[in-house]
Amino acid sequence: MALQGAIEPGKVLQVVRGTLSTKFSQSTASLVDIGLSATITPSKASSKILIHATIWNGGENDAYPYFCMFRGTTKLTDFEGSASSGNQINVFAGGFFTAIASMIHRQHCLNRHVLDEPDTTSATTYKIQGANPYTAGGTGNVFVNRSSNDGNTSFVQNPQSELVLMEIAD
Repeated sequence: MALQGAIEPGKVLQVVRGTLSTKFSQSTASLVDIGLSATITPSKASSKILIHATIWNGGENDAYPYFCMFRGTTKLTDFEGSASSGNQINVFAGGFFTAIASMIHRQHCLNRHVLDEPDTTSATTYKIQGANPYTAGGTGNVFVNRSSNDGNTSFVQNPQSELVLMEIAD
């Protein structure tokens, strides 16, 4: 029997959603904000934050854009791979576009679901940054919510990326 007023562990206490419905395009080998963020204020410091990230990513012929998750200014490396060596990069999500000319018309839907423990009751902002360090076949552009080919034709599609934050009781 639960105590009156007690919150059951695992219960969703609040949900916050951040969206990016505009197009993003930038040539960068270094991580930059893509405009996708959401802010949540946990009601308890012991709460966990379940993060659902959906990033629609376009790319050029032979381009390799990637994305990382941040809490404020802190890169959340716990949600990245850890097997990189040499010039390899550990990332939160990556959109790989091979050396096929039709890649300029494609987008990948990158989805991740992770559980963070921010240990705070202060307003906490989560955001996505992107970069494209490899430019052999393209120009190193990072595209979000669009393909590399953004022409005025009926097959060009512009989706919406989002971050959903859920406070989970401990």
